[in-house]
Amino acid sequence: AERFDEGIQTFNTMINSGVRMDVVSFTKHIKFHKERGDWRAALRTFSHMLQSSVRANDVSYKTLISVCSIIPQGAANAATAVFLEMQMSGIRPDVTAYNTLISACAQEHWTR
Repeated sequence: AERFDEGIQTFNTMINSGVRMDVVSFTKHIKFHKERGDWRAALRTFSHMLQSSVRANDVSYKTLISVCSIIPQGAANAATAVFLEMQMSGIRPDVTAYNTLISACAQEHWTR
C-alpha cells in the first residue's frame, strides 16, 4: 500500500508543480490505478488527460479498455464504448486492441 501511495503522491506533485503531463505519464497513471483495482480513478485520470488537452493515443485507449475489464457490472459495454471512441478519434485498432476488448467482454461474462 505504501508504494501505491507513493505513486499517487508523485503524480499529484507533478501536476501541482506545473509539470506538463504527456500521454505517457497519464497512461502510466491510468495503469497504476487499474493495478490497484480502482477503475473509477483510472477513468477520472483519462478524463483529466483529455481536459488537459493531451490527446489520447492507441496505448492509452487500449489501457482504458483493459481498465473496463475490472468494472464489476457493465464491463463489456464500457469497453465497447471506449473502443468505439478510439475509432471515432481516428485511431485504427490493431490486434492488441481487439484482443483487449474481447478480454474485457469475456471478463464480465466470467464474473457473472
